[in-house]
Amino acid sequence: MKIRLFFLGVALTPLVFVAPVSAEPSSRLAYAQQCAAEMGDIPQFNCLSGQIIPITKNGVPQTQPTGGENCDNPVQLGLGGSAGQCVPFARFMTISTGNANVTTAIVCRKYEASGPQGANDPMFRDIAVIQHNKATGNTCFFQSKLDGPLHNGTAVPSPQSNSGAASDVWLEPESSGPGGIRCTRCHDADPFIWSPYIVQVADLSKWDPLGPWNSNFLDAFGTTVKTFKPNGNACTACHRIGSEVCDDAGGGNVSVPEVAAKRWMPPGFSGTANQWNSDFGPAVAQIESCCANPNQAVCNTQDATGSNAPQEPPGDAALFLESTLLPLREP
Repeated sequence: MKIRLFFLGVALTPLVFVAPVSAEPSSRLAYAQQCAAEMGDIPQFNCLSGQIIPITKNGVPQTQPTGGENCDNPVQLGLGGSAGQCVPFARFMTISTGNANVTTAIVCRKYEASGPQGANDPMFRDIAVIQHNKATGNTCFFQSKLDGPLHNGTAVPSPQSNSGAASDVWLEPESSGPGGIRCTRCHDADPFIWSPYIVQVADLSKWDPLGPWNSNFLDAFGTTVKTFKPNGNACTACHRIGSEVCDDAGGGNVSVPEVAAKRWMPPGFSGTANQWNSDFGPAVAQIESCCANPNQAVCNTQDATGSNAPQEPPGDAALFLESTLLPLREP
């Protein structure tokens, strides 16, 4: 179960039904142009304008990769390099496309140690863009090429550009996503994954964790994911769960038991493992039951098409956690 999450109360926007599109995008440019028609133009951008995503160990900022998951908030992503999950100087940013309903988020990732310029090193292995329309739920994903030379992040061409430079950077769509990467294998409950790593820099106060979510806009991924939000479940008090979390057999997914072991949730919990298991173990068991049989009425399973009925908004998530769930425990 990738944590996703949970933040924070803006009012639900009325849903707009969008008819499904029956054919996958014929090219990156065709897909990007259709995305631009709804969500606005993405300009050329500079990764170095984004915020550095902190990599710290015991609160101390790191300037070199620290192996494995040996840092406070590891990226929790299969980086593919030898440096592990704690590589400093990745960057996060959002840009405006002129549409107030649209969030365009960009992450520029490092997989290896930076060059002598350190934090100002302009070269990135992985650049990804997500555009999401909170009114319709429609969402577009763009992914840079992961093989070959590093990308110069100082002048990244728009994925909506028809230039040769854009073709050198951005992957073409295949049946399951850009370059065959099915983004919704991880981005299933929501267009964004608000992990402890990314929440260090993302402004979650503007986000509605139960808003409209179309996981297969323009048939970019071939299939639509499902979401569920079991009644009275402590783990879904503020956010829903995506069905892809149920399958931990590849694709970089993190399983329900693995997330329980990490105890990412609820925010601020500082108790022991035994306390967490006592407080939230039954909720995890219910989620696993919905994974095994999502057709149970209690699961409130819905197709993530953007046209599904709105679910109950969480209101003030922090207040809910304080007043409704068991109190956050001190060690």
